[in-house]
Amino acid sequence: MPAQLDNEAVLVRSAQTGCNESFGVLVTRYEQRIYRLNYAIMKNAEDAEEAMQAAFVKAFRHIDQFRRQSRFTTRLTRIAGTGPPAPRPLMGPQQFRG
Repeated sequence: MPAQLDNEAVLVRSAQTGCNESFGVLVTRYEQRIYRLNYAIMKNAEDAEEAMQAAFVKAFRHIDQFRRQSRFTTRLTRIAGTGPPAPRPLMGPQQFRG
């Protein structure tokens, strides 16, 4: 791995300028850590995988807002710790009966 790809701050700056490859390196670097965190919280492999994906999507969508006052992995862990939004229950006819 080239030296510039080994430095988290360089990868984040590169991802902020639109380099998807740099963000992909960050995903590869931290996916197991984020999965383990989500699995510890959810105790379900599928839910942990879904939450991990949601965390990376949210981080990607908001990478331009990351101000580098902390490490990217810290921010990513905070995003992952909140998990994906809870699914909304489907409204059925029985909910309208009184």
